[in-house]
Amino acid sequence: MSLKVKYREIMNTLKSKMENLKDGEGNPLFKLVMFGEKAEITDFEDNYPVCLITPSLDVIRDRSTTQLQHELTVDLVILTRNRDYSQGVIDTLDLIGEVYDSLSADRSLGNVVSTLFFVSNEIVYSVTPRLLEVFAGIVRLRLLFYLTSIVP
Repeated sequence: MSLKVKYREIMNTLKSKMENLKDGEGNPLFKLVMFGEKAEITDFEDNYPVCLITPSLDVIRDRSTTQLQHELTVDLVILTRNRDYSQGVIDTLDLIGEVYDSLSADRSLGNVVSTLFFVSNEIVYSVTPRLLEVFAGIVRLRLLFYLTSIVP
């Protein structure tokens, strides 16, 4: 499998998992799930809560002449909006917990990766001074997978 195909498989699996998370009444937890971090917070209008899937560093190690080990870091950035500051914090922490619990249940993402590691969970208060009611929670993951090395 090519790295391009593997990256797409991982990202699409994460997106599908986030889109399929439901609350106690069967409603989607996120109104919007998308890739990337460059969107403006104001672009979301009333589509909160939002989950942004943002891949970053992929550390690659040679484990043998035929196999490469990849450790891909991915942030799941959860945006919530609530004019009540305390409730905004609680909403964000609840969603961080839901995402963590869901991913903990299948640490291979359906055999898409070898192992999913949790690096950290974080909450960022008041993402932008103009919109004090927007909060961000970040679930940072490290995804371990192996690809066959192409040897000439």
